[in-house]
Amino acid sequence: MYIFEPILRKNWENTEKMDAKRIASQTEPEGLTKILDIPYIDDGEKAHLLDIYYPEGTTEKLPVIIDIHGGGWMYGYKEINKNFCLKLSEKGFLVASINYRLAGGNIRFDDQIRDIFAALKWLSENLKNYPADLDNVFLAGDSAGGHFSCVTTAVNLNEDMQKDFGVEYNAWILSAHRSGELLKETINQIENEGYEVIIAGAGLAAHLPGVIASMTVLPVIGVPLECLSIDSKGRTSNGL
Repeated sequence: MYIFEPILRKNWENTEKMDAKRIASQTEPEGLTKILDIPYIDDGEKAHLLDIYYPEGTTEKLPVIIDIHGGGWMYGYKEINKNFCLKLSEKGFLVASINYRLAGGNIRFDDQIRDIFAALKWLSENLKNYPADLDNVFLAGDSAGGHFSCVTTAVNLNEDMQKDFGVEYNAWILSAHRSGELLKETINQIENEGYEVIIAGAGLAAHLPGVIASMTVLPVIGVPLECLSIDSKGRTSNGL
């Protein structure tokens, strides 16, 4: 990597010049609210800023697209996708476009993933102040941004990966196979610890995610699971 890094950086320098020329030639669509350079980590770093776009005069909650720019993990900034994000917003979406630290030097891939999770955490806590439908959110990206989107989704659904990447858990994966008393006790614990969503795995009782949804104000996602057995505490043989 050390041998090829100067070559790669030269390539991205040329790409940056072409991107600057392309951006200068673009005309931004009108009629959109543009809130720029919001810090999702308040440390003064440009890499920790995001933009939010949505149609002017919006009176209803809009589906949300979170866009992660590409650039080979070591180049890029949210502005290279600005026109793309504005065009999406023009179609009736609230779009959040995020920066992250670029690879190189002391910045590693796991640092970048933690940046993205920090941005997602800020959005989950603050989009209530915008016309955003938090039950209708899409994570998108191009090139390296597409890779980040896939990895972020995998990490979000896997506790071991969350530990490996050092990110905060933001979902409790819960088996629906518990007694009513155990369900209520678990749901109270989830709410008290600040989790944001319950993924309710239903194997032998598909109706139970609906039961959980009736017992909490948190969003509940029902997921079908294959399980071989259930113990007295409602734990399945696959560990959920």
